[in-house]
Amino acid sequence: KLVAMRGDKKVASSLEARFASLIMRSFFDALADVEKGKADNRAANDDDDDIAGAGGALAYCHKCLELFIDLLSQLHTRRFFRPLLADAHFVVKCQLSAAARSSHLFVQLLDMVRFYQDFEIDDTTGESLTDQ
Repeated sequence: KLVAMRGDKKVASSLEARFASLIMRSFFDALADVEKGKADNRAANDDDDDIAGAGGALAYCHKCLELFIDLLSQLHTRRFFRPLLADAHFVVKCQLSAAARSSHLFVQLLDMVRFYQDFEIDDTTGESLTDQ
């Protein structure tokens, strides 16, 4: 609100244009924290499965995946968000992460992201690309 009140709409529109890429970068940072938390846990020889730092990062990753599923399932956001995911090799990076090896919920959410990303529908018209 403050930015709009000052008349500095260039900053606000810049944030709106970069929002999806900023969220994705934040997601990858949290994913790296999960990986680091798992490594720190092994170094400390701690038998507890829930790591405080990595647990929060993993919960954040779950919420981001839910947001990404919602963005991919809506036609008006899918046409802009799907190429961004494909360009970042999002699914592949997630499959290779420590979270994919340790969290069943993460794998389920990632499968849903993959389903909606590969869903055969025209991004502009909403028509099916395959005849059934």
